[in-house]
Amino acid sequence: LGNPQILSQLLRCRTGTPTFPDVYNKIRNSGNAFYENFRFFVRIVTNVIIAFQYFILHSSFLAVS
Repeated sequence: LGNPQILSQLLRCRTGTPTFPDVYNKIRNSGNAFYENFRFFVRIVTNVIIAFQYFILHSSFLAVS
């Protein structure tokens, strides 16, 4: 247990219930992480859809000509 933060958290868990700001920060941080992952996922899906449409468009042009 070289990490002092882990040690202090263990002590806090031993001494009693976590304070409201601790809980609030934990919830907010997990929410932010979820939001960032969601945005990243949406960006990937959007890029894939655009690339797919681009590919379909060009292959149909090739088929016509």
